[in-house]
Amino acid sequence: MGIFKETLLEFFDRKQHLAGMVVTVLGLLLIYLGLSKRLDLVDNNLDTAANVTVFAIGALQTFVSLMVLLAAVSTIFLFTKLSRKGQVEYYLSKPITRGSFFLSKLFSIYFIYAIALTALCSMVGIELIGLGVISLAQFGYVLSVNLISFGIWMSVMLFVGMLTKSVTYCFASLAAVWVGQLVLTGRESWSAGEQFGRYLLDTIYYILPNTSEMGQMAQLLATGQAVSSWLPVMTSVVLLLLLIYTSKSRFQRLDF
Repeated sequence: MGIFKETLLEFFDRKQHLAGMVVTVLGLLLIYLGLSKRLDLVDNNLDTAANVTVFAIGALQTFVSLMVLLAAVSTIFLFTKLSRKGQVEYYLSKPITRGSFFLSKLFSIYFIYAIALTALCSMVGIELIGLGVISLAQFGYVLSVNLISFGIWMSVMLFVGMLTKSVTYCFASLAAVWVGQLVLTGRESWSAGEQFGRYLLDTIYYILPNTSEMGQMAQLLATGQAVSSWLPVMTSVVLLLLLIYTSKSRFQRLDF
């Protein structure tokens, strides 16, 4: 419980929630303005309610994925602290194993940020539900998939933080991996030359987190369409577990 309380105090002390609230207010305004124009078209019989729902779900997914990115950035400072002297010796001096401390800290960070993400994203969800363009179930699909995505990005930041102890490297890694997985979603349309090039692109794609594909899957589920393959989710979850295990092993070997 002490680890959870300390993590909660760190969350409020660094004021990430204030930045999240500012982004949420902007999101509420922009989405409302965009939907107002769409709803006017429906009223004038120039568009259909189904198209407005698809637009609303896409806007919701864009907003939630942005919040996931901001939350992942916020955890960087917490994970790099874990690998530095003078930060965790107090807890390690208590009758608790390094592994137990590590997992308790990791769970606390995820739980607090997941609650914050849910609260802020729910404000946009309530707006869309109140406007009658999406249902609670559709909002649930988008939020649930993105909470998994947040866990995946959090594990990436954890791994890089444990490995490098550098905030700069964490930021650079997050940007590189995020852009990389976005770019590789269009790899099938590339001219990769020989078959080896195609295999190489596919291998890199499945090694990286596939959260952009997961976002598309969330939209398909929310609009009642079939998901052709769950492989992006499975490979990303495997990556999450592997990174957590490797980071935990690294933490247990650190010299404090």
